Amino acid sequence: MRRNIWTALLAGMMAMSMAALPAYAAETEAAAEAAEAETEAGTEADGFDFEGKTCYTLEAEQTYLEGKFGSGYSGSTTGTGMVIGDDTDSKSASNGYYVGWLYYNGAYLSFEFDAAEDIDDLAIVFRLSAQYNSIDVTGDEVYVGINYDEEAGEYEQTIDFPFAIESYSEMSSQVKDFRDFLVAENVSVKKGHNAIELYINNDIKGVGGTMKAAAPLVDCLYLYTDGELTPITYNKQFGGEQ
Repeated sequence: MRRNIWTALLAGMMAMSMAALPAYAAETEAAAEAAEAETEAGTEADGFDFEGKTCYTLEAEQTYLEGKFGSGYSGSTTGTGMVIGDDTDSKSASNGYYVGWLYYNGAYLSFEFDAAEDIDDLAIVFRLSAQYNSIDVTGDEVYVGINYDEEAGEYEQTIDFPFAIESYSEMSSQVKDFRDFLVAENVSVKKGHNAIELYINNDIKGVGGTMKAAAPLVDCLYLYTDGELTPITYNKQFGGEQ
């Protein structure tokens, strides 16, 4: 009789546990999906925190711009003429400047740095804004390339960078405050010299006569890692070293 009671109790407990499994599985799956959504490419935030990793800031106006062509709303420029003083509502550009004039297919900015050792935990975040046109790019319409190989004619790695930025209006040159956009986490780079490039790869025409592609205004690149990086900077008039 006692054995039958315990058998019945055990059967009941097992039934309750089995009944709870679907709910637990659903909660676990939902939590995993939520975590993935928080870190997918193009996630926007007013700052990220990657578990205490060191944040290195590489300014767009301190990238190598000599000889680079820029296409804007109506007209063009070259070199450091692509650098614009911060005119956002709250002066949100990190060093007081940002780079525009990237409105054509094939435009890019190259952010260079040295790594003390091989790194496999790099988080890549761009600080961006927009003017005139809102931006909604998908797939590889804008992408990030890592370490272009001149001989092979391709990057060692490419990462699609879909994101969306709403401008004030199609005809407004006013710039909204810059925001942070995640590209990817746990990216690997080699010891020594590296270059991360933001590449415009679309023909989405804007409202301006010479706006031949959808492109953001670029404040800076944030790199988060436990490793040691040394940014390589140019344009002394904007705080660069070369």
